[in-house]
Amino acid sequence: MAKEKKIPAIKVCCGSKCKENKSSKVAKALEKEIVKTGLEEKVRIKKCDCLGKCKDCPVVEFSKGDMCFEGVKPKDVPKMVEKITTAL
Repeated sequence: MAKEKKIPAIKVCCGSKCKENKSSKVAKALEKEIVKTGLEEKVRIKKCDCLGKCKDCPVVEFSKGDMCFEGVKPKDVPKMVEKITTAL
């Protein structure tokens, strides 16, 4: 039985404070950028509950590179994906 390769996740906080600060728009921008850069097979987007960094919202984490992005806006996504790509 072949072991299934685990695809690392980019976690987008969707707790109430992040949601108020448009984390869903960040998630959509991330999804578009991942497709645009051809990374659908290498990384996935996961909307998650509160990451506990409410004062710095919206928050996005990528565990593979031990990265945390705070105060993210949709316009920040291309540079963020570029940094994430270096950790893959």
